[in-house]
Amino acid sequence: MIQPDILFFLITLAGYLAASILYIAILTTRNRAAGRLAVWILLGAAIAHAAAFITRWISTGHLPMVSLFEALSFYALLVVVAYLVVEKLYRFQAIGAFLTPMAFVTVAMASTTTKQSEPLAPILASVWLPIHVAISLTAYTVFTMAFVLAIIYLLQERELKSKKAHTVFYRLPPLQTMERLAHTAVAVGFPFMTLSIATGALWAEQAWGSYWSWDPKQTMALVTWLIYAFYFHLHNVVGWRGRRVSWLVVLGFASVVFTFVGVKFLNPPLHNFI
Repeated sequence: MIQPDILFFLITLAGYLAASILYIAILTTRNRAAGRLAVWILLGAAIAHAAAFITRWISTGHLPMVSLFEALSFYALLVVVAYLVVEKLYRFQAIGAFLTPMAFVTVAMASTTTKQSEPLAPILASVWLPIHVAISLTAYTVFTMAFVLAIIYLLQERELKSKKAHTVFYRLPPLQTMERLAHTAVAVGFPFMTLSIATGALWAEQAWGSYWSWDPKQTMALVTWLIYAFYFHLHNVVGWRGRRVSWLVVLGFASVVFTFVGVKFLNPPLHNFI
């Protein structure tokens, strides 16, 4: 018999796929009926996703944020919730054509990893587990939003300058709006990234007796933080705008992905969990 959390997870996967198709249809056809349906399907899928998280929490007895499957799943849920909030505030459904497929791909990636729950390792039985991981994944989520907005900006700018842009690009929010929202997202994500490093250091001192050991995960988190700090310097002090800062946001997100997922495959000696 299939476990309840896995059943909810599969419903989530199907819902995110359906919502992705509908949001892409909104962008390409401006179908209002598809727009209304997409929101409700995405909301329903997010509720199923939250149910999967809660049922797994109950069955394991600890917050399911440890394995790669659990971390990717929770991250995708945060991305969807963040998008639903942005859509509610700004009514920019076109952004959903980019963010919703990312959530679906993330959940699909999670589905290929080991779903088996294992007993919590002693080092993870700490109050810092939910605090540090939740803060870290929140930072990654907001930086994901900034990345998508920067990509939209770069694609739209290139197409509009070519003077042969497809009508789809005229349905996207104005360039200035994309740049402003991306900057706001980075400004929100940066304090969370700072807190992620700080809480990680406090947890490391409790677990290993040292605040900083230049573990690959710690090092990459610092690299990510420095990229976004450099972004703020160039944006606020030097005065960079437009394409150049958008590419920095893309670079920052590449570092986020490597910090989140890539470092794990280096098999670091200490930080071998999410």
